[in-house]
Amino acid sequence: MAEAKEMPVTSGETNFSVQVQDLEPNKTYYFCSYAYGGYSMVRGEVRSFTTSQSNAPVFQTPVVSNTTVNSFNITSELLDDGGSELMLSGFCYNKVGEKTPTFIDLVENVELSGNVITATITGLAPSTSYQIRAYGASGNGLAYSDLVTVTTEVAIVPFLSAVEAVDTTFQ
Repeated sequence: MAEAKEMPVTSGETNFSVQVQDLEPNKTYYFCSYAYGGYSMVRGEVRSFTTSQSNAPVFQTPVVSNTTVNSFNITSELLDDGGSELMLSGFCYNKVGEKTPTFIDLVENVELSGNVITATITGLAPSTSYQIRAYGASGNGLAYSDLVTVTTEVAIVPFLSAVEAVDTTFQ
């Protein structure tokens, strides 16, 4: 442990923990505890752990709002970037009954704002159900959120209930 980094804890405690940040993925780290009592030092057993490999990004299940006859708003939160910056993110969708949507189907590419992506999907058919999910691509892969379904509202078409003939002669 020639390159050891000390992480002090509060003195007088019998149990302690330390939160370590900025570790590299898929790397083994070694640690041990020690106590220094002024004249002597006692060191515990050297142990190790290996960080997990980086993964594809993870998105929250999208939330749909403001559904109209031909549009809706959708939002999803990036829960974990998987250890790599997103290169592309957004929402993919198609009509219910078609194949599960992917980033090569109907898409709305959206950049992250903090950890959130939000879009307004427009140009939809009235009274139609769509399946939609968030997606993200990073150096560690491509991933999708859970699928949600939204149905656009019914279009209200005006109609005449009675037509009455009138005299159209001019006097």
